[in-house]
Amino acid sequence: SGATIANSGTATGFGQAEHANLTDVAAITQADGDGMMSDGTDYKAVPWRARNLIINGAMRVVQRGTSETNVFGSAGAYLDVCDRYKHERQSGSEPGEMTVTQDTSVPSGKGFGFSMKFDVTTNDASIAANDGYAFTQPIEAQNLQHLEYGNAAAKAMVLSFWFRASLAQTFCVSVDQPDGSRRMGIPFTVASPDTWEHFVLAIPGDTSGTINNDTGAGLLIRWMMTAGSTYQGGAASTWGATNNNQLGIDMGSTNLFATTDEDCYITGIQLEVGSIDTPFEHLTYGDELRACERYYERLNYNAGGEVIAYGAALSTSLVDVKIFYTRKRVDPTITFTAAATFDAYTEAASNSNGTVVAVDAAGETSASIRVTGTGTPFTAGDVGRISQDGSDTCYIEMNSEL
Repeated sequence: SGATIANSGTATGFGQAEHANLTDVAAITQADGDGMMSDGTDYKAVPWRARNLIINGAMRVVQRGTSETNVFGSAGAYLDVCDRYKHERQSGSEPGEMTVTQDTSVPSGKGFGFSMKFDVTTNDASIAANDGYAFTQPIEAQNLQHLEYGNAAAKAMVLSFWFRASLAQTFCVSVDQPDGSRRMGIPFTVASPDTWEHFVLAIPGDTSGTINNDTGAGLLIRWMMTAGSTYQGGAASTWGATNNNQLGIDMGSTNLFATTDEDCYITGIQLEVGSIDTPFEHLTYGDELRACERYYERLNYNAGGEVIAYGAALSTSLVDVKIFYTRKRVDPTITFTAAATFDAYTEAASNSNGTVVAVDAAGETSASIRVTGTGTPFTAGDVGRISQDGSDTCYIEMNSEL
């Protein structure tokens, strides 16, 4: 207490003692040499919080569900499992089939509770040249302006993740810039089957790149799991014009669909500015959920007659303005369960089971939802409510995904 530390030069991993006087400390640095403190009083900008550009990297948020079978029935769609990830079947035929689940297999002692598991259920032992499968996370462009792509100050990044596969073979991550039609592929090799391994991939800044300042996709981070020869042969870790041969660099004969015994898992995905990987940023569940809800929000009603919202009645229907929990990226597409899973109710008319559910208008923060009852059960101007019908499975979903 009351200690003075003078002329210490540069220290690494230094922690301040209680009541210490640090006015004479020249600098404290991170392992990569970036200054954290200057002259003992001026804390430089260190992006410790909100540094991970990946959303839901710990696979905790699963608004759509915890399992999806036969994922190729909707190729290119978002997975009905962990939020913010979509799957891609390349231009060839369907390379087998798989089930994707939120799983509890995780690397020991790293603070993770879940991973995403890809389990092959139908094999394809012979992959054609145009066959390929990947899963992807798009990142909103306006969140990437600090990368300074397209000029000499373009920043390097590090992608780190935990990966476990039944195959000791080479896989590939590709990074795409849709706005600038640029792509880079980075291979990584699993050394030990069925073992959690930590991978750290360097992504150089692209001085010739383009990321628009808008709500579109600025980067696509893609993990290629199977790649025919069409997707191989490009130069590793080199930015260039978008070409299919950058998707599966060095993957050779890697085929996750070789047999129905194959599977892989991933968790702890982090993408950050800099040249070193920092410890994974464990956000609160609420923070992670809100980040996901900007792109997709699902309101589930499971309590049996649960009230959804209050609104004004017309003679045949009840109209409600539903406020979203989180502002959406763009005006969302809104879908529902079947009309019969909804009820419209007023004090005078009691319940009327829904025959039609429709959206009158929708914006980034709210939507006007109309439930039409049977016949003309209501009096115009009455106040009523929209609710779940009995114990039916009932939900409303707002989709603004990239």
